[in-house]
Amino acid sequence: MFTIGITKGRWNTLVAALQQFKDDYDKNQPLWRVLPEFVQATNGPQLALRAHRGLRDLCDAIHGFLPAERRWRG
Repeated sequence: MFTIGITKGRWNTLVAALQQFKDDYDKNQPLWRVLPEFVQATNGPQLALRAHRGLRDLCDAIHGFLPAERRWRG
């Protein structure tokens, strides 16, 4: 994160984006709100399912696909 050429402004932008992601995850914000392009790229019956799914739900589903030895345990 701290490399030559990274300005304080870029670092603050990254930290702000990570904090926003954490807030959205903790609130399980609907995907249509936090990832509208992802939802719009979905066709057919999956559209309604993804539109009302929460960010935490999506992260948990993706996490479930990882092999146990590759999962992060906080």
